[in-house]
Amino acid sequence: MIRQLIRVTAIGLLLVFIAAGLLPHSYWTAGWVRYRLYQGTFNGRPVILTAPSVSRAAVPLEYEIEMTSGVCEIAGIDRAGRMTRHCTMGRGYTLLDALPVGEQLRLDPASGTGRYVVRIGLKYHPLSPFLWRVLAIGTLVGLVLVSAVRIIWKSKAAAWQAHLKSLLAPWQWAVLGLLAGFTGAILYPAIHESGHALVGLALGAEVKHIVFTPLGGEVPHVSFGELPDRAGAWNSAGAIFLPMLVAWSLVLIWLLLGPRLGRFAQALLLTPAVFLLFASFGIDDHLRSLAVHLGFASEAGIMLVKLIPPVLTLAAYALIGWRIWRSVQQSSPTSPEPAAPPTTNKPSQ
Repeated sequence: MIRQLIRVTAIGLLLVFIAAGLLPHSYWTAGWVRYRLYQGTFNGRPVILTAPSVSRAAVPLEYEIEMTSGVCEIAGIDRAGRMTRHCTMGRGYTLLDALPVGEQLRLDPASGTGRYVVRIGLKYHPLSPFLWRVLAIGTLVGLVLVSAVRIIWKSKAAAWQAHLKSLLAPWQWAVLGLLAGFTGAILYPAIHESGHALVGLALGAEVKHIVFTPLGGEVPHVSFGELPDRAGAWNSAGAIFLPMLVAWSLVLIWLLLGPRLGRFAQALLLTPAVFLLFASFGIDDHLRSLAVHLGFASEAGIMLVKLIPPVLTLAAYALIGWRIWRSVQQSSPTSPEPAAPPTTNKPSQ
C-alpha cells in the first residue's frame, strides 16, 4: 500500500515537472510569476524593462552586459519618471542589484552595440519558472541516464545495484541523497557567501546585507557599503577558496579517521566534501580580478589562475579514489595458489 502510494505520488510529480518544462515562455509571463528573464541585443535605443510585483519594498535583479562597442548606462525610473543612475558597464560579468517595486530598469547603450541578459525577481520563489524548469530538466535527465544504463548494461546495472545495496541500507542511501541536495542548495551558497563576507570584513569593508541561502527566493549574495580597492580581488576569491578549504578539511578528517569509522560515517564526511568541490568547476569568474591583481594580465595568465580550483578538486578526487582503492585491495582476500595436480604412479613394466 505504501509503495503504491509512493509510486503514484512520484508519477504525479514527474508529470508536473514535464508540464513545467514544456510550457511555452508566454505562460510564465502571467501576473502571478515572481521572476522575469529579459535578454536581447541593443539596436541603438534604450531598453526599458518592467519588474514583476513582489511583496517587499525592493525586487532583486542581476544583469549581464556584454558590449562589443561603447558602454551601457544602467538606471532606474521611478513612477514619477525620474531616473536614478545605477552603474555603467562595458564588457562585464553578472552584477547583483536591487530595484524598488514599481520602478523600471533602463539600459541605454547610446550608439554602442552589444547584448544584455537581465533577471528580475525572486529566482527561487515557488512560483518562479526558473525553479520549476530546473526541477523538470533535472528529473528528465536523471530518468534518461538511469534508463540508458539499464538498457545498455542491463546485467552490470543489476550487479551494481546489488553491490550498492550490500554497502549501505536503503535508509542510509536516502540520508546521503538528502545530504547531497542540502549541500548543493543550502550549504554551498552559505559557505560561498561567507567567504565573500569574511574576506571583505577582514580587509575593512562594510557588510550591509547578506543572503546566505535561496530559501527566501533571492539569489545568495553579499552587499557591501564601501569596498576598498585592494579588497575587491581577494573578496571575490574568498568565496571560491572557503568552500574548498571546508571540503579539503572533511577529506583530511576522513583520511585520518576513516579506518576507525563505519561505511556510513565515512560517507557522511565524503558526501558534502565531494559536492563542495564539484562546484568549483562551474565558478571561475571570481578569480579573474585576482589574476589581474596579481599581475597576470594576459588571457593565458588569467586562465592559469582560474585552473587552480579545478586542479585542487581533481587532486582531492584522486586522493579519495586512491584511498578507496587501497581499502578495497586490503579488504579483499588473497586467492590461494592453485594446488598441483595429483601425480599418478604408473606400474612398472
